[in-house]
Amino acid sequence: MPVQKYPAANTKSPPGISVDGGSSTRALPQMDPYGPKSRWVDIYSASNSTSTFTVTSDPWITIEPSSGTLVAPGNASDQRVLISIDWASAPKGTSTSQIKIVAGTTNLNVSLPLLNSAVPSSFSGFVESDRTVTIEPEHYSSITSSASAHYEVIPNYGRTLSALTLLPISIFTQTPPDSPKLTYNLYLFTSTTASITLFLSPSLNTDPSRPLAYAIAIDDETPVKAQYIPTTTLGTLPSTWADNVRNAAAKYTTKHKVTAGAHVLSLWLLEPGVVVQRIVVDLGGMRNSYLGPGESLRVNGTTG
Repeated sequence: MPVQKYPAANTKSPPGISVDGGSSTRALPQMDPYGPKSRWVDIYSASNSTSTFTVTSDPWITIEPSSGTLVAPGNASDQRVLISIDWASAPKGTSTSQIKIVAGTTNLNVSLPLLNSAVPSSFSGFVESDRTVTIEPEHYSSITSSASAHYEVIPNYGRTLSALTLLPISIFTQTPPDSPKLTYNLYLFTSTTASITLFLSPSLNTDPSRPLAYAIAIDDETPVKAQYIPTTTLGTLPSTWADNVRNAAAKYTTKHKVTAGAHVLSLWLLEPGVVVQRIVVDLGGMRNSYLGPGESLRVNGTTG
């Protein structure tokens, strides 16, 4: 029987490189003083050879480690390089730094967009980072109630921290802007049309004349009513039901024009049975993930 010949193992393949955020264009997600303290670049051996690497960039970029050795697979051949910023030294406003990586025969640049801006010292609330603002509903800036209705936090309910609902369940349909309201202070660096998505608990319209809905507004705009559970004929389920159950949440998105600066997001739950778990303001930076981005930084300003 003839002997089967196999190609020799590749012993000289250049190291591989992956970047935080999963970009295929070798671009890291934007960094700013209000987001993650570091980003990462993974350098890994793609063969059974040994190679060295060096990573360099601008003087305000801290790289750890900035050099090292990759050895054959099976011998801890992967290296995560952490990238952080000295914001006191970085250029003000927007800029882009290049992370220069030389690993074996690989020589490439990874771009890192920076936004070095500060909120006013008097501002208290959520701050945009990486073109998103993510809010856990119980962290409101203000809350109002009426003689007949009030909001209540449901601890440890939902996919992340908690949820918030309107009680008692016997109340009538609420009418904004005079009904009980939640507000969230936001500070944005991006002027755009924001997509504001609420994650709500799956439910059905048990009373067809009172479909589950909320209303939302930015600053003084007219509240936008959002019926997030479609109306269906008796005995049928809405087309969104299977996805809502699989994800343990219903999602609904409204659009709002915003400018850079301070804003107030107002939210009204209009029916008992509406349970909100999370609010995500997408200013163009959202990436696909199951739970979405972590909650944004909240700052407590001072006046005087």
